[in-house]
Amino acid sequence: MNSRERWTVYPLLFLTLGIALTDKLTRQVHTDRLICKNLLVTDRQGKPQVVVASTAGGGIVQTQANGPGLNVVLGHYPTVAGLWFTNANDVPVGPSLIIPTPRRQRPHVEAAPPASSSPPAEEAPPAKGE
Repeated sequence: MNSRERWTVYPLLFLTLGIALTDKLTRQVHTDRLICKNLLVTDRQGKPQVVVASTAGGGIVQTQANGPGLNVVLGHYPTVAGLWFTNANDVPVGPSLIIPTPRRQRPHVEAAPPASSSPPAEEAPPAKGE
């Protein structure tokens, strides 16, 4: 490898290494959009603090209390939606706003009209002995 090639290859090598390690060294990632199925935010000890997740009815945001405090849940479940407070055992406590979600009904589909505009031919009654 001659000197000219070194002046091209080595800067590119260090540039790519720097780009690859930037988020590892700074522990930050900057992005316009994050797509995931479940987002869990933890504290420094690794205990979950905030959960953003999807459910069959929509999505939920749940905050966890440190110790015996109240947890807060906001979102949609298949049968209810609202804002409610739970204790450490996930049992709802205190005043909450819980609204039953309406069930989706299947749209009424009428039978398709016959292909021809003439009325359908009547079937002849079976002959005796058949």
